[in-house]
Amino acid sequence: MESYLFIVTHPLLWGFLGLTLVFYLIQSLVARQPDDDRKKRPYLDTIKNPALRALALFALVLSPVWVLLLLAVLWSLLGIVVTLPAFEASKDTELRWHVLAMVGLITAFGGIIGAPLALIRVFTTERQTKTSEEGLITDRINKAVEGLGSEKVSNRIGRPVTIYTGEKSGVTVIGKKRADIEVPELSLAGKEYWQDHLDDETGEISAERHVSVSTWSEARTEIEWQGHALTIAEGEAIGEEGKWQVFTETLPNLEVRIGAIYALERIAKDSGSDHVQIMEILCAYIRHNAPASEAMPWPELKMKEGEDEGPLEDDWQERMNAFNKAQEEAKKSLTIREDIQVALTVIGRRSAQQRGLEAKANDNDTGFVFDIPCPEPNLPDDDYDVAALEAYSVKLRAWLKQLRAYRGYRLDLRKCNLRGADLSGLQLNGARLDESELQGPGLAEAQLQGADLKAARLQGAMLLFARLQGANLMNARLQTADLRRTRLQGAKLTEALLQGADLVEARMQGANLLRTQLQGAHLTWAKLHGADLASAQLQKASPINAKLQGANLWETKLQGANLEASRLQGAYLMRVRVDASTSLKTAELRGAAIKIVDCTNYPQLVKSADQMFGDGDVTLPGDHWPAHWPRERLNFTEFHQAWHDWRAILPNAPQDD
Repeated sequence: MESYLFIVTHPLLWGFLGLTLVFYLIQSLVARQPDDDRKKRPYLDTIKNPALRALALFALVLSPVWVLLLLAVLWSLLGIVVTLPAFEASKDTELRWHVLAMVGLITAFGGIIGAPLALIRVFTTERQTKTSEEGLITDRINKAVEGLGSEKVSNRIGRPVTIYTGEKSGVTVIGKKRADIEVPELSLAGKEYWQDHLDDETGEISAERHVSVSTWSEARTEIEWQGHALTIAEGEAIGEEGKWQVFTETLPNLEVRIGAIYALERIAKDSGSDHVQIMEILCAYIRHNAPASEAMPWPELKMKEGEDEGPLEDDWQERMNAFNKAQEEAKKSLTIREDIQVALTVIGRRSAQQRGLEAKANDNDTGFVFDIPCPEPNLPDDDYDVAALEAYSVKLRAWLKQLRAYRGYRLDLRKCNLRGADLSGLQLNGARLDESELQGPGLAEAQLQGADLKAARLQGAMLLFARLQGANLMNARLQTADLRRTRLQGAKLTEALLQGADLVEARMQGANLLRTQLQGAHLTWAKLHGADLASAQLQKASPINAKLQGANLWETKLQGANLEASRLQGAYLMRVRVDASTSLKTAELRGAAIKIVDCTNYPQLVKSADQMFGDGDVTLPGDHWPAHWPRERLNFTEFHQAWHDWRAILPNAPQDD
């Protein structure tokens, strides 16, 4: 008992234990990270293997016990050595027990010393194994990247062909002999006929050869491969044709490249730490091998001067039909290289866990926010619930704020030519597709929530059931696109081109449609609660039965639009532009506000005046003036306050909070 008390009260023991405690406190507080990483991480967090982490934690917990045992063994050894009795024959038994105790303590000392050495060996072996695995993965990535650049040499028989294109004009060339007729450059001789010519000086009549010549403003040369006829666009013509010859060309080795893409996909699944790097490699491969700059010109819808503000010209439908016909012809030749399609498919089937790894890049700690579902509106289709719309707007704005705050990795597919690609159902939430070419039928049910599609070209694209909530489609071209039942809640469509687009039953609550061109668009049953349509152009659009409760229609152009049976309760109709062809038959305007509008020639608006709120800025025919309308002109602040107060007492109308 005295020896025990002597040991536990010895100052060396408590000094050693104090130093040990300080050491482990420092280990838990001081960061261990690379030079370029300033984020502090405790030592245990640097161990990724769960078994080794548990072993390290176990060692840290038992380290004071280990120190105590070590000191106890050393102290006992010292005590035996000091108290070792002199060798006497009568005390050989006592000496023997001392020697046996010494041997046992030395053995215990060796075991205690060997324990941390064994742990060190385990961690060293684990690090060596990890280094070896990382080297193996690096070699696999390098080999796959080499495969992405694989090419093969092919010999094909072909001939150069000159194709005349551009503006076409016609002239008639005259000459007495065939040799006298000179055909201009970039021209083809057509119909040839003879015609008598009277010489005014001699009075003789002679025959002259007349040749009709068509001339084009531009020309290009293409190779016509044997067995594959050249395809030319309408208005073009084949000019000079060269001789058949053997062409040696270098082509991508698609078989090897596709294998390399699948190899990278396997590595991304095996090694989470390399996932983002592999996505960057695949995106760079697509950008390099399918650049938007190499895409052929796409047909354009011709708009006439003044149609952005006023009504559409009488030939609007003819121009729209010509545009549709040209697009159908262009779609026939839409193809995408097989390796590009495979890379897109691999990118688009990333798991939720892999997207979580992308979110952790760049010190982002918000998670992959693009997978967070967009708030679903619970708004009445026929009535106007002010409080419900405001509550939904608050939720939608909060959700959009999360998307904008994201700083993790995003797929970078900007300025790519993806015409004809099949993106149906692929997971491309948050992807960057700015200025990409996406015309074609392969975007149905695509997952593009929060994606960047600024200035993207989607004319005639099939986007049926696609999810584009919170997407940025500013300046995008979506003429005649199929957007039926597409989800566009909170999407930004500022100055987008949507002429002739099919938006039947589209969900566009809270969408930003500022200055969007929607001439001739089909908006039947579309849900636009709380949408911002300020300065939008809806001439000859058909928002029949559209849900526009609480929408902002400031300076919206509605000449020729069909708003029959649409719901415009609580809408803001300041400076809205309508004409005699605008149909508001059976439209519901209860609680709407109208300002700076001349209703003299629009009896449908006059008929609903008692259900709306206006002021002295509105011109009404005759002597009738709604009792709740102030006669004077109110400024914007006064107008909105008066509108709010009147709406609060409107019969059968929900009140604001």
